[in-house]
Amino acid sequence: MFDLSANPVEIGRHLGRLPQLAPIVRREPGLRLPGTWDGFEVAVRVLVARDVGLVSTAAMMGNLATTYGKPLAAAADNGVTLLFPTAATLMQAPLANLGLSCHATHCIQRLAHAVVHGALRFDPHVPFDELVSGLTREADLDLVSAHWVAMRALGEPDANPFGAASALTPATPLWLHATTQETLRPWRSYAAVLLALP
Repeated sequence: MFDLSANPVEIGRHLGRLPQLAPIVRREPGLRLPGTWDGFEVAVRVLVARDVGLVSTAAMMGNLATTYGKPLAAAADNGVTLLFPTAATLMQAPLANLGLSCHATHCIQRLAHAVVHGALRFDPHVPFDELVSGLTREADLDLVSAHWVAMRALGEPDANPFGAASALTPATPLWLHATTQETLRPWRSYAAVLLALP
């Protein structure tokens, strides 16, 4: 969850060799990958963002939680009162009633069905490539978005989510060039997160 096995000094030294990344590495020392409690929720968020746009994503995710989530037994002091809906709940929920398109509803329910029936598992023991493949097959995610979700769910240090709308990383030729990709390895995930920072 908190990427505690990372070696920020080694990672920063490696990525700082690329002139375009060096200033960001100096400005953001000690960066760790953002984990997640629930890979399914991250995948749903990507599908929602693709449907309603980044500006409206938080509101739609809030609507999903309010409508289909479960109340926490003891609400936290910071105002967190709901758990995100389970895959079993969203598998049959009439999501179009919330304003999602038929295509987004279909993709979310396909994803939920795959999770419920074990065809897709957000388990730390699942190989990264297997999860990426499952996300592209079962949820109709593009490859870079699948890399972003799997990176978050598994803590993969060398994912390739450059260009994913959910990551806000630039899809410029520099970052997509094979030579640059090789230079960033084995820490491409960290480079993508650094590039997504404001």
